[in-house]
Amino acid sequence: MPGSGRLLAVAPAAEVDCDCVGILGAWRFHCVNTLVACIMTSSGRTSSGQSMTIRLRTRSRGQRPFDNVFLQCYGFLQQSPIGHRMTEYDQGDMFDDLGRRYERGDGLVQSDSEALHWYLEAARYGNVHAQHSVGLFYEVGRGVKVSPTEAALWYERAATLGCEWSQLRLGRLVKKGDGIASDPEEAVRLFRLAADKGLADAQLELAIMFDQGLGVVKDHDQAAALFRLAAEQSNAAAEYYLAVCHSRGTGVRKSEVVAVHWYRRAAGRGHVSAQLDLGAAFANGRGVIRSDDEAVRWFRLAAEAGNATAQFNLGLFYASGRGVSRSDADALHWYRKAAQQGSNPACNNLGQFFEEGRAVEQSDEEAVKLYRRAAEGSNPQSQCNLARMYETGRGVPQSFDEAIAWYRKAADHDSRLAKEALRRLESGAAIVTV
Repeated sequence: MPGSGRLLAVAPAAEVDCDCVGILGAWRFHCVNTLVACIMTSSGRTSSGQSMTIRLRTRSRGQRPFDNVFLQCYGFLQQSPIGHRMTEYDQGDMFDDLGRRYERGDGLVQSDSEALHWYLEAARYGNVHAQHSVGLFYEVGRGVKVSPTEAALWYERAATLGCEWSQLRLGRLVKKGDGIASDPEEAVRLFRLAADKGLADAQLELAIMFDQGLGVVKDHDQAAALFRLAAEQSNAAAEYYLAVCHSRGTGVRKSEVVAVHWYRRAAGRGHVSAQLDLGAAFANGRGVIRSDDEAVRWFRLAAEAGNATAQFNLGLFYASGRGVSRSDADALHWYRKAAQQGSNPACNNLGQFFEEGRAVEQSDEEAVKLYRRAAEGSNPQSQCNLARMYETGRGVPQSFDEAIAWYRKAADHDSRLAKEALRRLESGAAIVTV
């Protein structure tokens, strides 16, 4: 047998032994039963009725050499008088197994491009897993340039053959109109097919469609029921949405206690929004006994995961000493992190720190920059603070016109402080600075 492997023996025995590293190792785990079936149902028996063994050995350790060994051995088996020709399904199954091994680096050097090569070979034989994998590789750009269009094409082939994961991912592409025409009704159909097979992620997607009325008549009861089905399979996102439903009384009986139960489950699985809302529940004693310590615990987890609102809340707790030792330095740290992500409340509080010189060098100019950034983001507190800086001429040239303009913006957001300031200025009384 030419190439990197060689056929060492064909002898009577009771098993098929493909004992080597690389692709032939894949045969040991995945294809041995198929080969045995081929041999046992053929005339491949000795005169005494004992089955024939194909004993393959190789000492090569490269990647492509193993592909050659695979093809050589496979061709031998196809032409051998001791076995039937393998079906197309068997070929696709073995090519798919090789793709999996390259993808995982199982017995071979991990290679996305090699995995894709063999998945494509298997997909052409109608292997559903391989078709789905090709779609996934094209969608996320593994071993190939990202192409939602190609991904949709391969997902559609696998979805037609009943692959629920392809139905789910194709539904998402159709919902977004990514690589394929947007069609919410078709997305609902695909999500429903996968959801009916019990796929939690599909139940979640279908629930969102019912909740938002996308491609289907809005139905909060149906949405909540689907959220529950997925939540009962420990889907963290579904657990969170079900908690929100109970908190708002949408599609289910309103219950903050039940909401906390589902928030806690989702938060324990690392769902950041659930951690934030659970922290808020403990901070406000909503559905649970109030506990600043627990609030800080959950806010910290969400903050460390990058949630800007949790970072701002943690800054508030450090600034006031709730659940932690009071620390302006720690408050400043978390306000800055939240502000860097565009949190307007954090920008406002950071501005106050600069105005007052808390944990930083006092700077009216820096305070004005931060107030302005948040004020332009429609934060009424910052609009009031910026107006006050203009009124008093701190960090900016004094301007009553600018002050009135910003107070009016804040008043439009129903700021009581802004309304009082406008009445004062309109009566001719301004803040007196020393």
